[in-house]
Amino acid sequence: MQWVVSKGAPNPQRTLRVGVLCAGTDVPVLDAGQGVRFVPAAAAHDLRLIVGDGAEVARLLKEPSRRPTAVALAPGVASIEAPLVGEIVRSGVSDVIRLPVPAAELAERLRAVSKRGRASARDRALCEQLSGACGQLAAASRELADRMEMMRTASELETLLRQELDAEALLRTTLEFLLRRVGNTNAAIFLPDSAGDFSLGAYVNYDCPRDSAQGMFDDLCGVLAPAIAGAEGRRVIADAGAFRPIADAGLTWMRDATIAATVSHGDGECRAITCVFRDKRHPWDDRSVALLSIIGGLFAQQFERAKRTSGRHLPGGHWHLSDDEDRGMAA
Repeated sequence: MQWVVSKGAPNPQRTLRVGVLCAGTDVPVLDAGQGVRFVPAAAAHDLRLIVGDGAEVARLLKEPSRRPTAVALAPGVASIEAPLVGEIVRSGVSDVIRLPVPAAELAERLRAVSKRGRASARDRALCEQLSGACGQLAAASRELADRMEMMRTASELETLLRQELDAEALLRTTLEFLLRRVGNTNAAIFLPDSAGDFSLGAYVNYDCPRDSAQGMFDDLCGVLAPAIAGAEGRRVIADAGAFRPIADAGLTWMRDATIAATVSHGDGECRAITCVFRDKRHPWDDRSVALLSIIGGLFAQQFERAKRTSGRHLPGGHWHLSDDEDRGMAA
């Protein structure tokens, strides 16, 4: 193997970088007697000498694109300072060569460094491939775990709701379960009547004024429910204040809110709308919206069963469920 000291721009795929540590301004020369000669960068194997003092070599060791594979100590350099030793160890330098050395030894050591460098490059490529595969596997694992969590949630809630054939108890159980899973929020369930008008089935007041919460939720029901009832599925309104129906209705108390809702249909008709809203500084994440979709859908199914069993809709009044000063629940 012939090494050529590169004066031009060497091929990065065929270059062995050697950081040459000098004392003062003397630049060591590797001559032909050592099996290395100075020619333009056109040979099959380029030797890139990077000459500098301790600080310069240490800086190069921190730059992946220019990092030397080996370090050579020029004549006159008695020792390596501790900070540079640390950089040499951390950067994975393959060899430290004290010059001068016999030509045969120099060639052999450069050959060994080059071989280790190629092996390291293969290892890095393999590691990158494995890292990519591991990343994909981890993402798939997280997705599977999320799906399993949603399935467990659905199974748990379905078991709870199937025990409830009274509409009021069903509303209460649903909202309590929703709060445990989604966290602090205002929540409401809007129910349609036979004429297609909506009424407030139940609500949870988290941060609305206590004395006026009932009217506020009724107003929201009259505006939001008709606006979104036509499209089944999830709906996220990141800025409620900019939502035209709410803005046109003058619901100024919703201008800083963000809404997530799920519209549940059956036989081509809207059966229920379950919605949550809170300050838009705390936007809804995908997990919460997915949970809301599951909860709303299961509630609508069981509510239909309850109606068929009892032969009635909700009573006209509202049943107070909580005397908490900060959060009211009513159905």
